[in-house]
Amino acid sequence: QWHSPGSGFGMIHAGRFIALAQRHPKISPLILEPARDRDDVLGLMPAKVEADIPDGDLAGLTRTFTVAGGVPLEEVEISLEIRHRDRGQLSAWLQSPSGTRRELFSGHFQDQKADLSWIFVTHAFWGEDPKGEWKITVADGVEGETGQWTTFGWRMRMGRLIDP
Repeated sequence: QWHSPGSGFGMIHAGRFIALAQRHPKISPLILEPARDRDDVLGLMPAKVEADIPDGDLAGLTRTFTVAGGVPLEEVEISLEIRHRDRGQLSAWLQSPSGTRRELFSGHFQDQKADLSWIFVTHAFWGEDPKGEWKITVADGVEGETGQWTTFGWRMRMGRLIDP
């Protein structure tokens, strides 16, 4: 589906939204993968990386993770932990098994603070079947400062409309 990096799926027309919601009054229960009954506080599936990010290389460092899925996506949560003296040099992308690739964040020369510890939420994969191998890439587009990608985490939030 078309998705704008700046405004998502666009502005909501409230009247049309309500009319559509009245035609589909039921939704399936929210399905989380991994389920929230995990021991950690946020319930995200953790993965260690502990690898240097190639300096000045937009191809970056890529890691994969596999999702069982099977139910259409509503949103994806990705946590990133990165050590870097100038996080404004960093960018990250997420790619679904179907090949949809979306930017999680992009570098900005004015952001010269150190390190990154953040949870990103995206609806850019709305409606896709999340089943399969996902790719997450972190890149350092500016030479001079080397950083280390320490960990990431993920969770899929899935559900579907149920016709009345």
